[in-house]
Order: sequence, then C-alpha cells, then structure tokens
Amino acid sequence: MTSIELDGPENAPRQIDYNYPNIEVSWAGEDDRKSGFCFALEDSRLLFQPLNKEVPPTISEPLRDFDGGINGVAFLDQIIGVSTPGEVVFALGNGETAIYNGGAHGIISTRSGKFVAPLGPGGLLIFNPVPGESQHFKVLAPKVRAFNHYKVASLGQNDQGEIFVCALQKGGWATFVLGESLCKFSPYSHSGLDVVDVCSIASKEFPFAAIAVGIDRSLHLIKDVTAPQNGSTLSIGGLVGRAYNVLESKGNVILFTSESIVIFNGLARRFLDGHSAQGKTECWEIKIQAVDVSICYDRWLLVVRADGGVSALDLDDLLDLNRPSSTSPVASSAASEWSTTPVDLCIATVPCFS
Repeated sequence: MTSIELDGPENAPRQIDYNYPNIEVSWAGEDDRKSGFCFALEDSRLLFQPLNKEVPPTISEPLRDFDGGINGVAFLDQIIGVSTPGEVVFALGNGETAIYNGGAHGIISTRSGKFVAPLGPGGLLIFNPVPGESQHFKVLAPKVRAFNHYKVASLGQNDQGEIFVCALQKGGWATFVLGESLCKFSPYSHSGLDVVDVCSIASKEFPFAAIAVGIDRSLHLIKDVTAPQNGSTLSIGGLVGRAYNVLESKGNVILFTSESIVIFNGLARRFLDGHSAQGKTECWEIKIQAVDVSICYDRWLLVVRADGGVSALDLDDLLDLNRPSSTSPVASSAASEWSTTPVDLCIATVPCFS
C-alpha cells in the first residue's frame, strides 16, 4: 500500500484505507443512493462501499465492456451515468440503458435534474432523462472555434437559466448559460493560460463564484462567472508538479498535482470575504503519487492511490484550525484580466442508443 505522508500537522488525520484483493479502483466518489462511497473498478464494475467499513461492499455486474476504463460516475435519483474515453452510458433501471457514442472526460449531475459531460472538442453533452422509452441527448458546441471542453461544474440557476463553468485547457475557461430560450457561451482567457479544472466556491453572497486551476498550478478565483471582472490570480511559490484538479470544502481549497495534494486553509473563504490572499498562505501538503481525488459529503477526501486502493482522509481533522502548519508558501496575487470574444453555440439533438 502507498503510504500517505502529511507535511504540517503533527498528528495524523483519521484515515480509512480500502484495499480489495485483485481489484483496482480507477475512480472514487459519493454513492448518492446509499450514503456511502462508489468506486469504479478497472474491469468496468462499480463497487458500493458503506461508510461503515465493517459492512461488506456490494459489486455490480459490468455495465459494459468499456474500452479505456471509467473516469466518472454520477447519480440522479435511481439513474447512474458513467463516462469513459469511448462512450457515456446511462443505466436507466430495469436493465435499460441510454448510450452516447463518444468519449467524455467525466460526468456530473445537477440539481435541476440533468447529467452533463464534457466531450473535449465535441462540446458539452446534456442529458435530461424523461419517463418512457424515447430519450435524446443535447450537445452544445461553439459554431466557429473548436474548444477542448475538459472539466465542468454546475453553479445553479439565475433568471436566465442554469449556469455552468467549464475548463477549456489552452482555451482558458468558459461560462455556459442554458435556459429555455437562451444558450450562451462566454470563453475567457489570457496568454499562456491552460486551465485543467474548475469547481464551485459558492457562498450565499456569491452563488456563482468559482475557481479555475492552470496546469502550472496557478489558481484563478472568480466571484461571479457571469461577470468575471472581480477576480484574482494566485501564483504560489514552493510547489512543483503538474496540476490536475482543484476542489473546495468549507472555504478551503484543495489542489491535486502530479506530486502531492495541497490544502490551502481558508483561501476561498478569505477571497469571498474581500481579504487579500497574497503573502504567506497556510497549507498542508500530502505527499503521494495518486490517480484521482474527490470530496465526499463535505467530510472525506478520497484518494485513489497508485496501488489501486483508496484512502479516505477526514477533512475535519485536516482542517482543524488549531493545528500548526510548517508549510507556508508565498502567494503572489494579481488582478485577473480576461479577454473574451462572443461565440455562438450550435445545439444538436442526438438520439440515444440502447
């Protein structure tokens, strides 16, 4: 098993390790139906692990013979959406499936009852399940320029429609507004920016706040993705490795890189409260070569280890404000100056395969 070394707090956080003989996990997240964890396995099955480790897990039959492995799982009521590099599959119940014949970089579900998957240059896949046998997909894609839709996060709704923020890699990041009579795509970028992930950092005052991370570990904090003039870009010294993902929990920012997992204490909370994030930034660094990370129930940091197992770290322990920190990198801050050009969207309706 890969050991997890915590740099900073003297006392290790509560950690639960999940190791299954002859089973390797490729993705880990919440099981919304059973209040436990869901692990995607390399052989295309799903393992459902109750929060109580003493309760044995259940393992599904293979959903399909996927080529490339599962890279995302999302739940909506009793429907399961699974993304892979080759196709996106929805298990509708009673053995019925809806299949999009094209790969995605992940999948999410929204409070409005939709599944959304980023399709790379193909745009965003939108699936709104309806009763009955007739199911259709919508694909949103810019008409002119090919953007690489890499990761997506749902930020809720305003009077225009549902708001999404999307990582476009070298195209920067974009805001999608999806309404009954409006579909709007607004990309934002600047020279040299390569955005690999986005997530919500919403608060009651700033419901459309988000953070984007560049492959160079730069953090781009945005108070309102529908009007992103009020933002800040942080370049943090002392860190190495390629950035993969950014997460948020209870006002804290979690950065996953090729070298480690770094937790920035209160960074999102301070930014939204109007305080400067520049200067010494208290953080903890978890030195590990991991495959994937996620946050479950705003409590557990799930780490898919390189050996195929999963470790669940207790965020309440990690984010205990009374813990000392020995790691204080310096963050240099600058106002975000985004360039944008309006881009028209093409909306295609695609039939489902089964």
